[in-house]
Amino acid sequence: MSEGITFDPQGTVTVTFDGNTYRLRRPNFGQFRYFNRTYYGIVDDLAARLNEAREMLAGEPDEETAERARQMVKDLGETPLHELTTPILAEMFTQVGDPLPEDSDEWPAWLVTDPSLMRQILDHWRTVPKASGKAKEEAASG
Repeated sequence: MSEGITFDPQGTVTVTFDGNTYRLRRPNFGQFRYFNRTYYGIVDDLAARLNEAREMLAGEPDEETAERARQMVKDLGETPLHELTTPILAEMFTQVGDPLPEDSDEWPAWLVTDPSLMRQILDHWRTVPKASGKAKEEAASG
């Protein structure tokens, strides 16, 4: 059994590692909105702080302002994005899927450190239409 992630046409997401398979089903709108707001809230906050540091460095800042901006950038770099998003990923699997192992240190690095993974999952849920159920098809033809 190979490791990896698949984005299924029915809107589910399947993650396989260490011989185990974990599935995320399609969330309801409230769950999707919560995950989307939480993830993009983190991303937007980081972008705003980076832009603030850039603005401080624009033009010819005095040494104190330049040092404050450099410290802001350094502080941003000390907390990798995956440390902020891993709890959200764990919550996604707990709320709408098969819970991942509790200790994220046991997860494969590709699952935790890919900064685009959360966005890919959210985009998948946003763009893949919900599959028609068998009962709906039978009712329409009958």
